[in-house]
Amino acid sequence: MTKIKKGFYFQDYTESEILEKNINFNHVKVSVNRITFLSFVFLGLLLIFSIKIIYLALYPEKDFYSNKIKKDFLQSRSDIIDRNGSVLATDVYLYDIGIRPALLETKEKKNLLIKLGLLLPELNLNKIKIKLNKNNFFWLEKRLTPQEKDELWLIGNKAFEFKRRTSRIYPQKNLFSHIIGQTDDVNEGISGLEKSLDSKLKKKNSNKDPLILTLDSNLQYLIREELLKAKKDFGTVGSAALLMDVNNGEVLSLISLPDYNLNKRSTIKSKGYTNKITLGVYELGSVFKTFTIAAGLENKLINRINTNLISRGVL
Repeated sequence: MTKIKKGFYFQDYTESEILEKNINFNHVKVSVNRITFLSFVFLGLLLIFSIKIIYLALYPEKDFYSNKIKKDFLQSRSDIIDRNGSVLATDVYLYDIGIRPALLETKEKKNLLIKLGLLLPELNLNKIKIKLNKNNFFWLEKRLTPQEKDELWLIGNKAFEFKRRTSRIYPQKNLFSHIIGQTDDVNEGISGLEKSLDSKLKKKNSNKDPLILTLDSNLQYLIREELLKAKKDFGTVGSAALLMDVNNGEVLSLISLPDYNLNKRSTIKSKGYTNKITLGVYELGSVFKTFTIAAGLENKLINRINTNLISRGVL
């Protein structure tokens, strides 16, 4: 008998047949729907932004939206003026200049010291050199004007850091030092009217309206000059003068010497700078005569004629 040999073979399958067997048509249908939906969403957003851009480009008032934006990011205070409209205190933009030594190499530090010495001869270069070698950030100068800031900016050094802030300046300098007072580095009132009326001066609605005082700069100047002349003639340690309107009690002038420049934020520790009008303590002089007269009238020891003589210093 003839033996029949058994054999086997691998059946070849085409790629299309495999895909046809494995593909889930429902899944494909769902995927296509999702892609279509997302496409419509993106097209819709693109259409909305395009319309908005065209609208803004064709809008006649180009600065409508920019005018609505609040631009006074830095807090400001109301101006202080006298009865004649002279400015006693106002806000300006000043600059604090800092240095980051870590950004500089040794040669660059030496060049920077040379340039600073030429531009700002009043600086202590030895102290600045020590600070540069420590590689820690430090403030070079504060309260610089825009012109002074530009001079440093033109050096073109990458280590400079410029910080703009609102600061209070006093155009009259010493003239109203004991009345107006001062603000600190963050423009908060720390003395005088700047402190007592701090909340009013910072009100957003009143920033455009200045605070008007009853003081008169002209009278203040004239009386101060007379007190300074008396200081030269008699060598006085201090002096004070107060001028009021007898009709309504308004204070027209208030001076206390010695005074100080409000624009210089040096610490004043000497008692000589005390306001001698509001804080000075004195022995009773002619003011005490009123008590003497009152006691005499009450006990019927004097009459009105004697009262007039006493008030004029005759008795």
